[in-house]
Amino acid sequence: MEKNKISFIVGISHSGSSITARILNSKKRSINIGEVNSYLKLKNNENFCSCGSKINECPFWSKLDLTNETLYINIRDILKYSALRKKIDRNIQLFDKISSLYEHTNQKIEIIDNSKHFLRASLLAVALRKKYKIKIYKTYRNSKKIISSFKKRKNNSEKGTVAKKPYLFYFYYIFSLISNAIFSILMRLYKIEIETVKFEKLDEFLKRHQSVLNIQRVENNVYKINDQDNHSIGGSVSSKDSLLRLRNKE
Repeated sequence: MEKNKISFIVGISHSGSSITARILNSKKRSINIGEVNSYLKLKNNENFCSCGSKINECPFWSKLDLTNETLYINIRDILKYSALRKKIDRNIQLFDKISSLYEHTNQKIEIIDNSKHFLRASLLAVALRKKYKIKIYKTYRNSKKIISSFKKRKNNSEKGTVAKKPYLFYFYYIFSLISNAIFSILMRLYKIEIETVKFEKLDEFLKRHQSVLNIQRVENNVYKINDQDNHSIGGSVSSKDSLLRLRNKE
């Protein structure tokens, strides 16, 4: 029997995860929920959903009626099984609630989770693999380009930290690569499909999936992307029917 699908996007910040989520969100019957692991923080800070409404006023997120408990899973949670189990169950309930919103259509949907974290994605992929079809997209980008991207951000604290202490970033980058390798081995053991998305070769990613994407090429490396059900939170909030510019030759 055909199942609903969950696509987890994992990778280091500024590696192209938001662009990858937007591209996947052009598929029919896809729902982009963005960095949902930060839902509680974003809602309390009155951040906006990509639909244009504040998260606590958005019809989509309001229907889900989520509790005021975090969906975030970190490495410390592994040390306490009962707390970890509660967070996993909370995340499972989230995906089940989203699926129930579309039951009346009698069509299978794809939920795009762009939370980026390897640990959360691996735990949820294993927990959900029998109920949902799971796929992992790993985003990758050259470390120097990531640092350059950080420095261009308007967020002064983030920009300053990377500029003054680049060695901390490289430590984080190497740690992410190690986590990535362990994560990949674990996913293969559970026979969960993984695809690597290289930021510098996004045009190749588009070609591989062009048969299912609703994207039109406007000119060289410029595409018009038609988002489907986009309720992305966190990351780069995007608008519908906008142009997507791929700077593959940075």
